[in-house]
This record gives sequence, C-alpha cells and structure tokens, in this order.
Amino acid sequence: MINAAQEVRLKAVTKSYGKQKKALSAVSMMVEPGSFTVLLGPSGSGKTTLLRSIAGIERISDGEIWIGGQAVAKGTSKHLPPERRGLAMVFQDYALWPHMKVWENVAFPLKRQKVAKEPTRASAFEMLERVGLAQHTEKYPNELSGGEQQRVALARALVASPGLVLFDEPLSNLDADLRERMRIEIATLTRESGATSIYITHDQAEAFALSDQVGVLERGRLVQFGEPEEIYNSPATEFVARFTGIAGEVSAACTDQTGPAEIGVIVPHGFGPTIRARSNGKFTAGDPVRILLRPSAVQICDPFGDQAQLSAIVRDVAFRGRGYEVALSLQDGTQLNSVFSSHRMKRGESVGVRLDSEGCLTFSALGELAPPSPMIDLPESSERELQP
Repeated sequence: MINAAQEVRLKAVTKSYGKQKKALSAVSMMVEPGSFTVLLGPSGSGKTTLLRSIAGIERISDGEIWIGGQAVAKGTSKHLPPERRGLAMVFQDYALWPHMKVWENVAFPLKRQKVAKEPTRASAFEMLERVGLAQHTEKYPNELSGGEQQRVALARALVASPGLVLFDEPLSNLDADLRERMRIEIATLTRESGATSIYITHDQAEAFALSDQVGVLERGRLVQFGEPEEIYNSPATEFVARFTGIAGEVSAACTDQTGPAEIGVIVPHGFGPTIRARSNGKFTAGDPVRILLRPSAVQICDPFGDQAQLSAIVRDVAFRGRGYEVALSLQDGTQLNSVFSSHRMKRGESVGVRLDSEGCLTFSALGELAPPSPMIDLPESSERELQP
C-alpha cells in the first residue's frame, strides 16, 4: 500500500525547557505534499528540536502541528506518539537493531503493521535491491560499512511507503565522497517514493543540493523560508547571508537608494571608488552599512586595468582541482576568502578586485532584529481532529 504524501503545517510552535531556555519560538511553516524541505541552521538553532517535535519524540509547549490535515499536537493539551503520526525517520546514527539481520531490520516496519510474512520478506528484499544491498541481506549491521548501514536505514524508512519521511542529519557521520553519493541516493529514492521529506542539516551546500525549499533557523526562530535560490540570492537577514556563505565583508556608507531590494550605490570607507550593491531595505545617504560578499562576487583582475575597483594582496593559494581558491587582503586589512582563480597566483602578489553587484548584499551596520516567523492560517476544510 502506497500512502499519500502528507502536508505538514506548523503554527506558532514553541518548545521551552523550564522558564529560561526556549528552544523554539513561534515557528510557523507549511510543507507541501511530496516536497523535499531542508531545515538549515548551526548547532543550537533548534532544527533538531523542531524535527523531533514533528516526529512526536518531543512534546511542544505551545502552538499546533498538523500532518495530513490531522492535528497531532496542540500545546500541552494534545500529543500523539510517533507511531500514530504515519511517518518514518532516518537517524544520524542509523539506529539499526544489532541482533537482526539486514533484511529483518528493513522488514521491521511492515511486521509492526502486521503485514503477512511472505509479502513482508519480498518487500524488504526488493527495497534492499533498490539501495544496492541485495548481496548483504543475511548480514548483520556490524558487518557493514557506515554507508551501507545508512542505506539499510533508508530502505527501512521507505519500505512501508510512508507519507512523511524525516531525516536527522543522516550524512554527518560519513566521509566527503560517500556523503555526496548518499545525498544523491536519498534525493532520488525519496522523490521516487512520492513521500514528503523534511531533512535537517548544518551544511548549506547539502541543503541547497537537496531541497525544494529551505527553512533557516537562528536561536529557535525560523528567520527565512523559501526556495534555495531565494535564500541564497535574497537573504532576509545578515545571519542568513553569513550562514549560506560569504567571502568576506566591507564597511561602507550609502550614497543613494533606488528602492528596497534593488541596486543601491555604496562607497567603501576610505579606500576605492564607488561600487554598486544590492540593498536589503531602505537606506538614506550617509547611512553606515556592511556589504557581505558572496564568493562569486569577487573577481580578480589586473591591478592597473580599468576593471579594478579595489586593490588587494594575495595571502594564500590552495589548489582545488577545478582551479585555485585564493585568500586576499584588501588595502585596509579586510580579509576575503574562497575567491576563485583559474590559474595559480603567487603569495604576496598585488592584484585588482572587481565586485559583481549581484553578489554584494547590503545590510545596516547598526545591527538587525530577526524577523518574526510567518504565521499560517489553517483552513477549516483541512482541519480534522485525531484523538489521542
């Protein structure tokens, strides 16, 4: 039986531990059926707590969680256990039964649903073949590598065709090469299953590669939720911009403003000519700002050529296969990292820097407040109480 992909809605979900510590603060979001959503944030941002709250492992303190049009949690008054939420979960540490053979681990969800013995065995073997482990069905988990154990965990999550699959940083224990291969397998197999997926990670490259939509968390708040291109190109806050990758920043002052989210004109303090940058809000002439530079915005050029806007010295060069990753020091001491060059440069060499306005993100130098999580209205037609 293939279960329908589930819509997931969170409305002002809050989780507190005692009076002092608030792990989640009024988080609201909607995950479309069949989509792949990644929750991105650093350690302590609340992403694990949020995933465990959706799973039913954690009890929320306030707010509502709806899965497939059914209320599974409402404040402290209602809480359905994980086994009644119609979901599967893939854990960071695999969570396989050591005393069960590989096929028995995969078959476990079907046994819990009281599926007949032969169909259960056949489904387990078929799923193991799909993840490339048909030759390991009779082995025990400790006889497998880390990547193979993670494939078993993925097969177990998908074998019962759940409508919702949750991923708790499943690739963090794997080496870089295996992590990339497993990322592709997770994306491919989960999308083929048709299930809704919610995946947490602290790795922005992993988040962008996997997701249909990304939610960025900061200190328990959902500060931005949207498509990966939107998160990267139009970060809502300075935190989002920094966490999704910058080469460095320059201090500046605004000279004029063409409009919110449009190109403004910026002058770096004390060095270099006027440059253009993308504004994130309204500024007036003279306002102090910070320009956060995406790595792709920094282009090395001839220091004496017409394209050079700033002057820099090469601090370090690292070969990365496709080219070189260069660290630069601007003439005021500002450090820029992860700048691409197609050819090797000498340490100490003088170079020019040209800035592409599309990758120059402008924020107020006076600081910012995280925007509130967007509220979600739950249509009456989609609400259906599920009694504990």
